Amino acid sequence: MAGEAIPWTELLRTLRADYSELYRSWFEDLTPGIVERGELRITVPDSARADYLRNQCGRAFIQSAISLTGYLMTVRFVCENDGETLIRSDGTAVIRTAPLNPDYRFDQFVVGPSNRLAHAACRAVCTQPGTLYNPLFIHGASGLGKTHLLQAICAEMQEANPGARCMYVSCETFVNEFVRAIEHGELADFRNRAREANAL
Repeated sequence: MAGEAIPWTELLRTLRADYSELYRSWFEDLTPGIVERGELRITVPDSARADYLRNQCGRAFIQSAISLTGYLMTVRFVCENDGETLIRSDGTAVIRTAPLNPDYRFDQFVVGPSNRLAHAACRAVCTQPGTLYNPLFIHGASGLGKTHLLQAICAEMQEANPGARCMYVSCETFVNEFVRAIEHGELADFRNRAREANAL
């Protein structure tokens, strides 16, 4: 079903029948989901709804999609102004990733004497991921391009390998998700999911 739209009306009907206590009328306003590489990707208009869906409805959407299609899959709720969280079929949430800025590419980065080494190191990471500068640590004052370089790495790796999974996440979010995993006894799952990423 890669790249195909899921039968949205039927999915909502299944949700309403099987999970009437969770179903909300605004579900019908969601952008119909697309299945990509075993993930049902659903675009949500605002972060409040996205959080509700992530926290309360992930398992219901997965079970309804599996019931409807006969395929095992995960669901990803994506908000344009937010990051995204992958919900596995067992209902556990995985690390929330932040959206990438499409303008943060290597060809739009201004290289100068103060950042030439950092720029070269980041380019090297893209050509030989996991071998050179692993881990890569960039340090500098605010506004000097650290975010630009890190997001450029993600963009270049995904362009070179569309199947690559790059997890771009703030330290605060990572720590919060780590603490949450400890509280819910999901530390092994958290560790495995972080390790599944081609780049973190």
